[in-house]
Amino acid sequence: MTLFATVIGGLGTWIVNAPGTLTVGASGLVFGYFGYLVMRVFAPGRVAHRILYAVVALVVIGVYGGSMLAGVFAAAAGVSWQGHLFGAIGGGAAAFAGRTRADRR
Repeated sequence: MTLFATVIGGLGTWIVNAPGTLTVGASGLVFGYFGYLVMRVFAPGRVAHRILYAVVALVVIGVYGGSMLAGVFAAAAGVSWQGHLFGAIGGGAAAFAGRTRADRR
């Protein structure tokens, strides 16, 4: 999961940012974990696991959701919204890539 969030987050930020832009920080990874928790609910798997992930995701969205969305859509000047967005995309991709063979059936 961490690998997906960092690689997809880093590549997406690198491709979208203007040349010469310096982006530093671990917020892409934090958004990756957030994206994983939210998207894990929709990844195929046992119903009991999906319900548990849904409860965890709802708690995380309730507590941190507003500030996470503000980090993507209303980032302050000098803050890389690209790192936040692509970190979340990487975490969401990890939720689907981490399925086991039994989950895919």
